[in-house]
Formats: sequence, structure tokens, C-alpha cells
Amino acid sequence: MKQRNLRFWYGIFLSVFTVALGISFIVCAADLYFAEGGYTPESAGRMLLYLLAPVILYLIAVVGGYVLSVLYPASEKRPSPTAFSSLKKLRKRIPAGEGEAFLSEERHLKNYDLTRLVLWSVSAAFAVLAATMSAVYLSNSAHFPNNNVTGEVLNMLKNVLPWVGSAFLLFVGATLYEHFAAKSALISAKKLIVLSRGASMRTAPNYLGRVEALRAPLVTTVLRVLVFALAVTFLILGIVNGGAGDVFMKAIKICTECIGLG
Repeated sequence: MKQRNLRFWYGIFLSVFTVALGISFIVCAADLYFAEGGYTPESAGRMLLYLLAPVILYLIAVVGGYVLSVLYPASEKRPSPTAFSSLKKLRKRIPAGEGEAFLSEERHLKNYDLTRLVLWSVSAAFAVLAATMSAVYLSNSAHFPNNNVTGEVLNMLKNVLPWVGSAFLLFVGATLYEHFAAKSALISAKKLIVLSRGASMRTAPNYLGRVEALRAPLVTTVLRVLVFALAVTFLILGIVNGGAGDVFMKAIKICTECIGLG
């Protein structure tokens, strides 16, 4: 019990230390950006010197955490199976069958396989496209003439971040879809096993009927995830192309000219 508490509290300490160090880097980067002289190697070196001691302490803390895990290893627990891994094992047990109900559930599994293949193929293709477009921009030395480092970094983010962010959100959406869709496909796999034994769904175990209710919100959940990912993508695109500034200026004009708050 004491060993587990020690690992727990040390993990909390290291997590808080990580967040604090990240905030320190963000604050130093913001200070460099808003400094009167702008970014210079000297100012960057001065900021990094301020962060040297916290970084060294953080590395020592990470090493200490590794030593702690070696001295007091956590008890091994068998990981809980995911819906995808359970489905993969269960499909090996599905024998051949016939009947309208059996074929209907079988089509559901095939549609799941096809959708999953298309979704991951599209995600992989878009990731390759995003990496290519980002590499094309970064490899062009004309984009980095060293005249205005801050402006060049901002332009780089405007041209690279939308591609990288969109690819990341697409992979997140594909992962979430696979998680929820595998649960629905798992229901079909269980039904196929029951039907292959010659039992009707009326005589099937009650848990199939209860789990069937999970399939209804699947489409809604997937649509919500996709809409959320699309909304975040458009927000990022609007910020990097200056759209947020335009909206802000319009809001100022409405307040000062139309409503008369000015």
C-alpha cells in the first residue's frame, strides 16, 4: 500500500512539474514574441538560460521516476480487452450459416470492414498529402529569407499547421469511429454465433437484446465526432488566415457605430 501511494503521489508531482515547465516555455516564447526588440539569438539564449535549471531538475525527476518504478514495480494486471480485440477473436469462432437474419448480420460485419478500410485509407492518404505539402513549403528557402524571423514563423504556421492539424483530427475521428463501430459489430458477431447454432433471436440470451440498444446511437455519435472535428478544423483555418481578426473588427464596428457603445 505504501509503495502504491508513493508511486501515485510521485506521478502527481511529475505531472504538475511537466505542466509547470510547459507553461514556463510558453511564457518565455510569448515574452520573446512581444519583446520590443523582437526575436534575436541573444534574447533566445537568455530565455533558455532562465529555463536551464528547471529543465535539469525535471530531467532528474524523470530519472528518479524511472528508478522508483524499478525499485517498486507495479503489480502486473491483465489489460481489459477492447471491443476491437474482442471482435477480432470472436470472428474466428463464427461458422458458416444461412437464413435472412444470419445474412443480415453478416452484411453488417462486411459493411463495418469496408467502412473501416476506406476510412483508414483516406486518413493515411491525407496524412501523406499533408506531409508532402508541409515538406514542400519547409524545403523552399525563399520562405525563410531571415529578414523577419517572427513573421516567417507565423507564415510557416499558417501554411503548415492547417495540414498537420487536419490530418491529426482525421486520425482522431477514425480512431473514435473504430471504437464505437467495433461495439456495434461485436453485437452482430455474437448474434451470428447464436444463429449458427440454430437458435432464433427470440431464444437468444437476454444480453443480446440489451446490447442491441447500444447500436442505435452509433450513427449519431459518429456524426457528432465528425462534425466536431470539422468545426475545429475550420476554426484553425479561420484563425490562421486572419478570419478571427476580421470578425473582431466587425464586432468593434457594430458596437461603436450601430449600437453606439463607443
